[in-house]
Amino acid sequence: MDFVFSNSSITGMLAVMPDREIKFEDEMVNFNFPIKSSLKLAKTFGYGARRVVDDGVTASDLCVYGINYLLDAGLLKKEDIGGILFISQTPDYIQPPTSNVIQGKLGLGYDVLCMDINQGCAGFVLGIFQAYSLLASGLEGKILLLNAETPSLVMPKRDRSSTPLFGDAATITVIEKTDAETPSRFKIKNDGSRYDALIIPAGGFRMRCSTETSVETQQEDGNFRSLEHPVMKGDDVYNFTVNEVIELIEEMVSTSSLTKEDIDYYMLHQPNRFILQNMAKKMDIPEDKMPNNIVGLFGNSSSAALPVNIVYNFGEILERRELTFLLSGFGIGLSWNTALMKLGNLNFCKMVGHSLCQ
Repeated sequence: MDFVFSNSSITGMLAVMPDREIKFEDEMVNFNFPIKSSLKLAKTFGYGARRVVDDGVTASDLCVYGINYLLDAGLLKKEDIGGILFISQTPDYIQPPTSNVIQGKLGLGYDVLCMDINQGCAGFVLGIFQAYSLLASGLEGKILLLNAETPSLVMPKRDRSSTPLFGDAATITVIEKTDAETPSRFKIKNDGSRYDALIIPAGGFRMRCSTETSVETQQEDGNFRSLEHPVMKGDDVYNFTVNEVIELIEEMVSTSSLTKEDIDYYMLHQPNRFILQNMAKKMDIPEDKMPNNIVGLFGNSSSAALPVNIVYNFGEILERRELTFLLSGFGIGLSWNTALMKLGNLNFCKMVGHSLCQ
């Protein structure tokens, strides 16, 4: 699916990062592997540190903290908020929608649109697309796109293949109608026939949680997990990334009026450093135009990882000027997408910390 939007823009971005940091070296004792092999794996995939929430903190807490920060700093007004778009796979509850919970905690008006979308690593680009669609349909006011994930709450401690990769974070992206003339272009794809490439088998209504589903057992790959933990077909996901995702990115460039060199930066979801290095090499894009440092610094925060990537690497720059970005999210679903847009001259683009005591 291809879409083009004009007269809507991102006007501000805030990343909320938990203050609690866990280093990979401190986690190695939990894994059923020699220290030497774990260190080798860390070097290859870019394991470093990850941020995780304190006990009792949920995705909505990170969002509410960030929105209140913007309100207190005078960067946002309650009366200007027209919609809350919450994207996550770790919501506060199965029911009700977390967007409604956030609207209530903030004391916003009844006319504020609340919407939840269950999406993972492709969720940031999908969220921008949804926000632009709502504005084009006549929604008034600013839309707060909230990408918030707390994967640390569902990760097994003894799974070296996934736990060290994932961190918690929330991002607040303000999207509104503007007089921007340069259109933003989107391409969105899904393949539900491969839904089980990334999956938590138990916990929904297909397989409810039980005593049996909570038992951790050693898997063929040497890691320990239960049916209530995420499982990934690593080879399938890697092949999907370096084939279909790259194909979509190159299609976006070839059908635009730009060349690869015209694009300032390729801002992709960051599953790990190894995948991004291989993608850059395969597409003949300089590595410095495709940042890959987020997993090692903060962890992969699913739908929040891409906006964290933007804020951390280009925050101050985007407050001063515009850049041409190609964005791409890809992962669970399987879902993959890309957007080509100008981003910059933002009212704010910064990162703040969050801890339970704040």
